[in-house]
Amino acid sequence: GGGPIGLALVRLLKILEFHPIMLSEPVAEKREIALTFGADHVIDPLSEDLSQKVFTGTEGRGCDVVFECSGVPSLIQSCMDAAARGGTVCVVSVMYTAAQISSITLNFKEIWLTGSYSNTHEENIRCLNWMAEGKLDGKPLITDLISLDQLPDVYKKRIDTGLAIKVMVDMQL
Repeated sequence: GGGPIGLALVRLLKILEFHPIMLSEPVAEKREIALTFGADHVIDPLSEDLSQKVFTGTEGRGCDVVFECSGVPSLIQSCMDAAARGGTVCVVSVMYTAAQISSITLNFKEIWLTGSYSNTHEENIRCLNWMAEGKLDGKPLITDLISLDQLPDVYKKRIDTGLAIKVMVDMQL
């Protein structure tokens, strides 16, 4: 997913020189940002076959590491399908309902399924250093800078529709 977590992850993977980097995201604007952040391939899951695109982009192997950043429980299985044999699927997003997965896929592909919730002090320092060096710029993630009075309208038009990435409320506006 191309929300703030997924897009930040694309940029971090680019800094760490992972290749190829793929992002699946239904919102065109977020796919464009992913390309500017360093994604090699972007996929519209509403009009393109995710598995076909992944396996074409990885020369038939699948992905060594897949990050689930959308928060949609059913997509954990899609991530497992996209993973290479022996690959890792890391669920980064928080989900509030149960996910169903195929134990056959998990076992036969020997997938490592894990989760991630937080980061370490050292990782925070590394990210701050990358920001200071100009390698990591969080500004493109801020899609809306608004006053508190604008929040209800922006919520309806941008947040509920999935068009916003990060909305910043400036209390001085």
